[in-house]
Amino acid sequence: MTLARWSGDAYLLTSQKLLQDQYEREFGDALQLVKGRENYLCERYAPPARVTTTHGLCRRPRAPFCQCPYARAKLAAQNGPIFCTNTAYFLTLRQWQREQLRRRRVLVVDEAHNLEVQLVRVFTVAFAPDQMTKWFGGPLPRLGSADEYRILFEDDVSRLDMALALIDDRLASLRPPGLVDDDLLSYPLTPQELALLGERDLLESALARLHFFLDAEDTEWVVRYPTEISAALELVPLTVSAMAPALLWDAAELIVLSTAFMGRPEAIAGYFGLEPEAVRAFASESPFPVAQRLIEYRPVGALSKATLSELEPALFAEVAAILAAHPAEKGLVHAASYAAARRLLTE
Repeated sequence: MTLARWSGDAYLLTSQKLLQDQYEREFGDALQLVKGRENYLCERYAPPARVTTTHGLCRRPRAPFCQCPYARAKLAAQNGPIFCTNTAYFLTLRQWQREQLRRRRVLVVDEAHNLEVQLVRVFTVAFAPDQMTKWFGGPLPRLGSADEYRILFEDDVSRLDMALALIDDRLASLRPPGLVDDDLLSYPLTPQELALLGERDLLESALARLHFFLDAEDTEWVVRYPTEISAALELVPLTVSAMAPALLWDAAELIVLSTAFMGRPEAIAGYFGLEPEAVRAFASESPFPVAQRLIEYRPVGALSKATLSELEPALFAEVAAILAAHPAEKGLVHAASYAAARRLLTE
């Protein structure tokens, strides 16, 4: 935040929306915060209805521009000195929505140890079982390589493009006739319109990634398709070094990756498509004495999906033993997932 304030013209990216909220609580009007549409309520619906701007009345085809909470927050962030958002939303704006976000003086990426994973997620092609059934007529075959899936999808992408156009046509046909702009923004969306909007958003997002995959023949992709019936198919780029410059490094004159540990500068350069000599590393001393930040290594086993049922009870018992040894002290337990945390609390 100090760097962002110093620059007077910065993008400040966080790894989570919760961290955005923390920035807002601590720094208030010093920054302008924006999140995705699903985080704002449409003001056109009267209480007690709680409809997000994802399904706002301005989402109709050719609907008039609406100054909803999302639009106001986004405009304020674009015009303010510190545009604060989460990394996933920023990458979505840059890659898929082709937002013309102006080049700023500084881009600060907080919790940057998550950055490579977040970049990979932006380009990952994923089809859940229900989407396979809806868009492809059933489960997709398990093929040996991404190139084989590229051949498979070449025959489907045109059909899906036509399906998306058909959804747009159906939405246009459902537009209330004879209403001027102000009236249109007071006429609630029908259940059919809401369903079509959700369907369009899902298909549009999937198609954008699928088109990128088909065009990115020079990029190496990894296939993830477990054998379970409920498994999703994922096509994951092996590296994002070719994509990172256009999405991030061109967004500002100076890029700052901030985290507890990022790795060696030459490794960072390789991950993100940077020239090694252009990367500088700076470190500050911890304000906490070494005696107060000891790491005690107490391994239980190699936890995986295969060993979960066997090792998780032992892991929970170890956590309970640690808590029992410090009954009068506060602590923080990091779990691998919300589901694991719930199981731990149950135990």
